[in-house]
Amino acid sequence: MAETWPEMLKAWPKTTLCIVSNEFCERFSYYGMRTILLLYFLNVLKFDYSIATVGTNGFTVLCYLTPLFGSIIADGYVGKFKTIFVLSIVYALGQLGLAAASTLSSSSPCIPM
Repeated sequence: MAETWPEMLKAWPKTTLCIVSNEFCERFSYYGMRTILLLYFLNVLKFDYSIATVGTNGFTVLCYLTPLFGSIIADGYVGKFKTIFVLSIVYALGQLGLAAASTLSSSSPCIPM
């Protein structure tokens, strides 16, 4: 059994650091998006509170249901590491798209939240 931190790191598989850092970034992104999504619906898109709540809850439901489809793909067709890699790239591209869309000039003025 490894007793020091460097010994413990050597005992772990090489992919552990990649998976842990990927999960950290994914959770950071999810909670960041979830935090501001309701405010975006209300202040920028001017949705009614009930519609904005449905949109925010729908986002949460989709975020928790889509891993089921990923697990079906990983277990039945492609394999777990390839699925994690490819879907992580898809997720990163989606986040880059959201960031790019938020920085482009739009017809609506910037509304401080």
